[in-house]
Amino acid sequence: MNRILYIGHNCHQCKEVVDYLISVNIPHEIVNIDEQDIIPPVPLFVFPALFENNVLVGYGIDIISKVKATL
Repeated sequence: MNRILYIGHNCHQCKEVVDYLISVNIPHEIVNIDEQDIIPPVPLFVFPALFENNVLVGYGIDIISKVKATL
């Protein structure tokens, strides 16, 4: 499964979600839209945003509960 987490600078929830995904060994790619010229599949207004196979799974701290529900 291809998971991409889009994050931005100065994003407290981004750090929380990244730390959680690492702690539960969920493979994912991180794209910082403030540093990289990679465009998400849809326009984003909230970060972090997690996509699986280019489908939005969730955004913000809610990503943690959505991932927990799949474990």
